[in-house]
Amino acid sequence: MATLSPAAFFSRSSSLFSSSAAAALIHSSVSLKSNPTSSRRLARVMSVRASTSPDSPLEVCAKASVTVPNRLGDCPFTQRVLLTLEEKHLPYDIKLVDLAKKPDWFLQVSPEGKVPVIKLDDKWVADSDIIAKSLEEKYPVPSLETPPEKALAKDPTDGTEQALLDELTSFNEYLKENIDIFYIQSRFLEFAFMIDTIELQLHGFGLGPFVNGDNISAADLSLGPKLFHMEIALGHYKNWSVPESLNYVTTYMKLIFSKDSFVKTRALPEDVIAGWRPKVFFLLQLWALIDMALCSSLSGLRVELTHVDSNGNFSKFELLQRAALRSSHRVARLTSADGGSGAVVKATDAGSGQVQASVHAGSGEFLMDLAIGTPSLAYSAILDTGSDLIWTQCKPCVRCFSQPSAVFDPSISSTYKKLPCTGELCHALPTSRCAAAFDCKYLYTYGDSSSTQGVLASETFELGSDAKPTAVPGVAFGCGDTNVGNGFSQGAGIVGLGRGPLSLISQLGLGKFSYCLTSLDQSKKSPLLFGSLADLSASEGTAAVQSIPLLKNPQQPSFYYLPLKGITVGGTRLQIPSSAFVLQQDGTGGVIIDSGTSITYLEAAAYRQVKRAFLNQVQLRAADGSDVGLDVCFSLPAGASSVTVPKLTFNFDGADLDLPAENYLIADSSTGLLCLTIMGSRGLSIIGNFQQQNLHILYDLKQEILSFVPTQCDKL
Repeated sequence: MATLSPAAFFSRSSSLFSSSAAAALIHSSVSLKSNPTSSRRLARVMSVRASTSPDSPLEVCAKASVTVPNRLGDCPFTQRVLLTLEEKHLPYDIKLVDLAKKPDWFLQVSPEGKVPVIKLDDKWVADSDIIAKSLEEKYPVPSLETPPEKALAKDPTDGTEQALLDELTSFNEYLKENIDIFYIQSRFLEFAFMIDTIELQLHGFGLGPFVNGDNISAADLSLGPKLFHMEIALGHYKNWSVPESLNYVTTYMKLIFSKDSFVKTRALPEDVIAGWRPKVFFLLQLWALIDMALCSSLSGLRVELTHVDSNGNFSKFELLQRAALRSSHRVARLTSADGGSGAVVKATDAGSGQVQASVHAGSGEFLMDLAIGTPSLAYSAILDTGSDLIWTQCKPCVRCFSQPSAVFDPSISSTYKKLPCTGELCHALPTSRCAAAFDCKYLYTYGDSSSTQGVLASETFELGSDAKPTAVPGVAFGCGDTNVGNGFSQGAGIVGLGRGPLSLISQLGLGKFSYCLTSLDQSKKSPLLFGSLADLSASEGTAAVQSIPLLKNPQQPSFYYLPLKGITVGGTRLQIPSSAFVLQQDGTGGVIIDSGTSITYLEAAAYRQVKRAFLNQVQLRAADGSDVGLDVCFSLPAGASSVTVPKLTFNFDGADLDLPAENYLIADSSTGLLCLTIMGSRGLSIIGNFQQQNLHILYDLKQEILSFVPTQCDKL
């Protein structure tokens, strides 16, 4: 679903907190003295007061992890205290507390059952504000206070600094008393909205990377954990991150998050996510309503598909010959690893190893026109129902293949945004890891060694007709700067239409799509329909709509598996082993429908039966079809205008698909050949697009049903 910044929905006047409150977040719990006399008095005290280390490590009670044993849990206020101890180089011991089952000893030291609490001078002290202030007073060297002369606004008479101080107490108290509400409900959005105010404040300081110039201060130790929680939680639950256009905030976050003290004391992302999961029901409902409102105008969409060879002036037989060659390469990819279960994907980041998992994508047969970015750049991409990821080549290219259109340059687009590795869409990749600055890096390597590598990002895409395209903001895609292989050169990337969350259909949130592929030798484009426009009742003809269930394979979740039970040739149900089309528990086998494969491939045992049936029933002399890349061919009689061939039917669970002869046989008078457009494969069976010609096919992802009806697709 398209995601927009909360700033798009809330005006400044509707914010629950003022801009000065956002600025106060930076100064949270910093003891600022606007009175010069007080400042000098504090300086004199600090000059004569030596810092001494405690005789023994300080005891700190902190929340325990709920995901990993003996690890620190999620609490930004606890991290603030631990950061203070780290930056002051004070030894400490952490007592992890299971807040779901608070032990009696903990309730004795913290009657309210809250963390953090720390033992100072044989007394247990609660509240991160009080703890930070106490540590500063007891151990003043190194100082973490922000000097007043650096914290003041550039114009000391404009009242800005006093406004920050006035907001500090009320805002911080509100945050502590309403922490659940702040994180759970609309405060979540408000916090994100106020980031632009924080950007202005950091820019206004102009002192250095931190609030206190080059030196880290208590302000940073308070702000950093809150920004970290915001990035993790918003990234996971809403795929939102701080816009990179806010240079000061993004630079500030990268610097804070990379400090050794921060890395040592931060919670695991899994804990931050888990801590919010049971509490975000209201928030997710709110976002769903917002998304519904945003997308209410996008109920349906029509896109035109162009065959990759449509402008090549080829005969129908030459078209099939070229398609068969591409199909053989694609099938090799789809069955290259794990005994036919898929190609290889690797996700990596700087300094880490590579992890392998299965993924499917690659060359296809149909191109769709679209545009990306602001200003928009038009390009064509390969449509692929066998994969999820949308990707295109991006500048600066480390290594890119030649493509028909210009390469996308994200640096000139105002709507381009890298996605964090903590977000749900990054997690939806077969494997994912954090790179520098939490970017989500990917590396896909396919069975034929072709690959694409880059960063997962979001952009505005324009889809539909050239005259009136529909702009869809916030579409996640792979921005590939290193792309190698021969299978992608027909377009500038791939548009995945698989079943996973990264695919175009899933991101549009329209629930269903359909296509109707025109005959291979026609120059007319084929319609691809989304949402309300994906309606089979619009198809011409008197044939009834038939429906079959879509099956799922947990090992290959992108594919659309079909319940093929048998095959009938010439009215005779073939004696195909029952195991031939069964999806095995290990994820191998089964039958998929695929737009990117031209001819149909059947598991070896099933193919042998089909081949034998056609050789026995076609009353023509068998011929060698190796030159055209097909296995079963016959010699056409000289001067023959028609031949009699057996009828082919795919018997599914719940429906029988009777194919017209032109959807499984192709004749060519120049070569004198009649060939069957079906081949054998190992393990996986694939219903190709040649068999789908002039069928209006509907994929209903909500109902998990595939429906079809014969249609003249050039009239749809």
